[in-house]
Formats: sequence, C-alpha cells, structure tokens
Amino acid sequence: MNSFKALSQFSNQLMIFFRKTKTIEFNAGMHIKVFNSMGKNRDLNQKMLDFLDYMNGVINHAQGYIADLQKDIDHYVNSGKWVDDMDKLAYEMNQVAIKAAEKATEEAKKEDAITLIQELKQVDLSSEVIFEKVLHSYGDDLSSDEIKKLVEENY
Repeated sequence: MNSFKALSQFSNQLMIFFRKTKTIEFNAGMHIKVFNSMGKNRDLNQKMLDFLDYMNGVINHAQGYIADLQKDIDHYVNSGKWVDDMDKLAYEMNQVAIKAAEKATEEAKKEDAITLIQELKQVDLSSEVIFEKVLHSYGDDLSSDEIKKLVEENY
C-alpha cells in the first residue's frame, strides 16, 4: 500500500497501489474507483494510458506528468517521511489490533462468567451467593456492576 498524500492532485484522497495485481484504488469520499493497468481497453486519454503504463513499470516520457509523479514519489520515499508515515500507520494498526483483542477478551470473560452463573444456578445457590462467587472469580476482569447485571440477566 502506498499513500501519495504529498501529491497535490490527490491531497484529499487515499491512493492505494497493489503491485501484484497491478490495480490502484482512489478513496475519494463516497466513491471508490478501481483501475486495472493490465486491462485491454485502451480507449482512454493519453495521461491515463501513461499512468497505467507507469503502474506496469513503464515511463514513456522523460518529462511531463508521469516523470513529475515519479520525482514526487522518489522525493517522498527518500526524504524519510515515508518511514515516518509507515511507522505511524503500523502504530495505528497495532492500536486497533490491541483494542480488538481487549474487546474480544472482555467478551470471552463475560461468556465465561455467564457459564459459571448458569452452572451455579443449577446447584440451587441464591443469586447473592452466585454474585459473590462470580465476583471472586471475575472481579479482576469485570466490574462489580457488570457482574451484578450478568447475574440478574442469567439467574
């Protein structure tokens, strides 16, 4: 994935380039346009043809739009900003993964607490005793209010 936010033509858009499939996506608000550079339809303007050729590694002209695009990309990559952006992206993706894992763990703890409540209910324990036992087992992971609610809902 490459983000070329530094390019003025794409300042409000996210540009994703997939080298293996030779496709590119522009996320421009509510619309996503996907281009396949390996396609056979060549009924396009010259700039678009040059751009699709560029996606396949061909720079047709030493000057012009594609040459400027390559210069901007080279500058972005060589300036070190690319490394900073990739580090920020990795950090943000890691934060999302951590939050998802925390949520999954909390949901699993709730499911385990519900199972314990149902098992203790079968032994004919009162809701107060079940609350104390579940609080003792899951008090580090779930709040007292959450456990009370689970007992009320599942007793």
